[in-house]
Amino acid sequence: MAEVEKVLAAGGLSEQDIAQEIDAWNLMSYSGVATDQTWRVLQANVHSAECVSAVRQHHQLWVQLGETEPGPKCDALAEQWFAAYSDGVMNGIIETLTPGYLDLQPNDIAAHNGQVVALELIRR
Repeated sequence: MAEVEKVLAAGGLSEQDIAQEIDAWNLMSYSGVATDQTWRVLQANVHSAECVSAVRQHHQLWVQLGETEPGPKCDALAEQWFAAYSDGVMNGIIETLTPGYLDLQPNDIAAHNGQVVALELIRR
């Protein structure tokens, strides 16, 4: 996970945001959702120069969402954030996961304003 932390830090995430991301990866591991292939893809992603760039762009959208009240501008930002969700460290990851159910809610992480709107898109 140290390599993932480095990529997230290079992408501009705060220590709190990095800890939240690592917790999410650990949850996927502990729950059996992550597979051996998941870890191989993650390893390849963190060694990709494009990964850091994608993480940085995605994080900037996340910060903007936190500063944006719900409404049309927020909806457009949330859609842009969601469209980029599978870039960066998540590139190719979704396809490797074992189907499962984790009853996570948007309020399970620190999210504000438009970030809550964006998280709802993932639950679709």
